[in-house]
Amino acid sequence: MSIKCEMTINESAHKKLSPVHAKTAMEEAMKETFRELRDQCVLEAPGPGRSRTPNPTGNLRRSHVYEVAVTGGSINAVLKNTARSGGELYWIFLQYGTSKMEPDPFLTRALDTVQPDQKIVERFYKNMGDQK
Repeated sequence: MSIKCEMTINESAHKKLSPVHAKTAMEEAMKETFRELRDQCVLEAPGPGRSRTPNPTGNLRRSHVYEVAVTGGSINAVLKNTARSGGELYWIFLQYGTSKMEPDPFLTRALDTVQPDQKIVERFYKNMGDQK
């Protein structure tokens, strides 16, 4: 599983805002949002026996990681799940199902709950206000 987000602070924003503050505010907004998304994926991911409990058990739940990196004027965030079974990434089988197993769209539920696109923008504006 991999969810990616790239944000670039454009030239018009550079003229209106301090580029350093804008970049810091966006980086923090993305970190906060992807941390929340990771935590929600852990809650929604089916554990052993396809149960959902607030305690992360099972390889799928332990394998959610996120990274936020700044490269030039861009900020990139990635949420990944590295859980494997027999060498295969198996989140996709749980999310979409197989011919013998019903889907359990844990990723869709997490995205619907967190709404990362909206949260990043809200947190960016909040962080910009906090930096004034």
